Amino acid sequence: MELTRVDRCCALVGYGPDKYPKSLDARSVAGENLQNRIFAALHALIKQGVTDFYTALQMGFDILSAE
Repeated sequence: MELTRVDRCCALVGYGPDKYPKSLDARSVAGENLQNRIFAALHALIKQGVTDFYTALQMGFDILSAE
């Protein structure tokens, strides 16, 4: 099945930094685990044919996933 234009898009939005525990720093083990999980999820979407990723670039998940 060929993906439509909409099927090839993914919006990356989530919680701001005030919703995350203070220990969830990008340099911490928990932060690295979260980044690895995001990377794996995005890689899986790419393998499924998703080509366009959008984010509002707000602090928190948006920035973390865009990196």
